Amino acid sequence: MSLPKKRMLLITRKQFFENKTVVRNIDSILKAITKTRYFKYRILCLAAEQRMMAKAAKLRKRLHKALSKPEDWAKHKQTLERIAVPKVVPEPWTPDRGEKKSIEEMKDRLDILAQPVVKDSGAKLNPFSVKPGALKYQASERIKEIAVRKITKDAYPPKDPTAVSPAAIRAVPTPRILILAKPAARPPGRETDLKEDAFSVVPRALKAKCTARTKILAKPKSYGNST
Repeated sequence: MSLPKKRMLLITRKQFFENKTVVRNIDSILKAITKTRYFKYRILCLAAEQRMMAKAAKLRKRLHKALSKPEDWAKHKQTLERIAVPKVVPEPWTPDRGEKKSIEEMKDRLDILAQPVVKDSGAKLNPFSVKPGALKYQASERIKEIAVRKITKDAYPPKDPTAVSPAAIRAVPTPRILILAKPAARPPGRETDLKEDAFSVVPRALKAKCTARTKILAKPKSYGNST
């Protein structure tokens, strides 16, 4: 888009045709213009316009040949006048609902419409009756094959809960597994987490002081006159 227009370059080239340097520069710019996408797009647009003009001329020629007689032109004119008339859009249809009634007048009708619709469930079927089609049905070979219970006892024998899998016997523990397998070393007197006296209190708990927020949270919630 920054390149100058081709028409101005051609005019400048005519004016400075004796200066070879100017002519060489203008020729290089003209060559660059022919390689731009806008120039190619312009050529495509001109070709499309020429095709449209040729198609319109061909159509006019065919129309002139078809309307060679005066009566043909009269029919063509009538057709054009009929097509040129604007379409009349019909007014939307509004149903006649009659006069509006008040809610008091429609109360009985609204009560009837507010009731649930009672649907007829039909005749009750006897659960012990069998359909005639089921009595005449003949099972196919595939149905008979599927109806047989699969025996998985041989395919999946019961496992011995006391048996150890071969993979566990062949397993070699890693150094990390060996470290985790050792029991934790605790100081004397704290080998277990169980207290000898379950009712003893930690001395620090006796010296602890509640904060204002803890006192607020310790109060039970009141939900009014709840019973």
